[in-house]
Amino acid sequence: MLTSVRNALKGAYPDYKVYLEDVKDNFENPCFFLGLTSVVSQENTNLYKNNCTLHITFFTEKGRIDALFLYDVKDTVTKLFRHGLQVGNRFLHFTSVSTETEGEDADIIFFNLPFIYYDADGQQDEKYLMQHIYNHYETKGDL
Repeated sequence: MLTSVRNALKGAYPDYKVYLEDVKDNFENPCFFLGLTSVVSQENTNLYKNNCTLHITFFTEKGRIDALFLYDVKDTVTKLFRHGLQVGNRFLHFTSVSTETEGEDADIIFFNLPFIYYDADGQQDEKYLMQHIYNHYETKGDL
């Protein structure tokens, strides 16, 4: 998933570094850092719900305090992910995109993108699989 996010960001910002891990020192600005938090809960015997949040942090160039540029980054990243993201054979729908500007010089942007997906563990038990659905409709009066 993080690789798909990195590829999307590199498509929009080909000259910026995108780090998948925390780099404490010697990182190149401007850049993006990616992180992912998740909480997994069991829904039933074989189904797991994954509540996740994608964290994107943008660091601008040192000394560049340009509000219009930062708003442009916010808009561009929001547009990249507001509908979701294709990850392999899945499409992840983000439930929202929130942004926050921080830092001594207001030069760091934090993006949070929550999403939910489900995973099945092993084979589905046949007694839990839906085989047929029958609907019976009756109408009364004029339609």
